[in-house]
Amino acid sequence: MKHVEISGQLADVAQKVGEIAGLTAERTLRESARICFSDPRRLCHADGSLKQIAEMDDDTRAAIASFEIDERKVDGVVIGRTIKIKLWDKNRALEMAIKHLGLYERGNAQRSENLALQVVLVK
Repeated sequence: MKHVEISGQLADVAQKVGEIAGLTAERTLRESARICFSDPRRLCHADGSLKQIAEMDDDTRAAIASFEIDERKVDGVVIGRTIKIKLWDKNRALEMAIKHLGLYERGNAQRSENLALQVVLVK
């Protein structure tokens, strides 16, 4: 009986801490969806030039895992710049969304049904 009470109390505390941190199912799914449906075209202007971070919409910024700028200078003058943008793993996000929606179970259930086959040999 005490273990049930303690586990219930722990669940309540975990829920409260999650709420304080902003960890809700809705927000978590929204962030996952941002990655699932991210479009790299939103990183650039129509002419192909890269947008500044402030110019990107919230969904595009949420899909960025890292942003790195490497400038090459000669005598203090920038002669080249390399910009690397790494996006979060879209396949992983889609996999998690598929699991959340139960699509794996539905697909596997269709495959797991037994097929009865009768073979008749004719002489």
